[in-house]
Amino acid sequence: TLADVARLSAELYQRPPAAVELPPSLLHVEIAREAATILMLLALALLAGKTRRERWAMFLWVFAWWDISYYASLWATVRWPPSLATEDILFLIPTPWISQVWFPVLVSVLTLAAVVGGRAAKAKGKS
Repeated sequence: TLADVARLSAELYQRPPAAVELPPSLLHVEIAREAATILMLLALALLAGKTRRERWAMFLWVFAWWDISYYASLWATVRWPPSLATEDILFLIPTPWISQVWFPVLVSVLTLAAVVGGRAAKAKGKS
């Protein structure tokens, strides 16, 4: 149940990230989920953009919104993370990346700003 997920995830995140060891079956599922997410974002970028620059911008745009939505959804459903200072495992591919939650959220916000800024600069250059 959702309560079980919240309880188990709370226990995981109370330990230092280096001490977190996922069962091999769960680790494989999480790596496959992560790879599928990246492939889906790449496919969307390839379909949405015409040039390499547009595709890259679309990938960054969608990835940033996905990342912010991911943390917002976790907080809305299971009230995790309790704060932006909570540590999280950001990626498993190619190796585990560990950081406080504020870092990927900040990178996502800055990415959105950079894409908007690049789009505005391109539009200004055309006029």
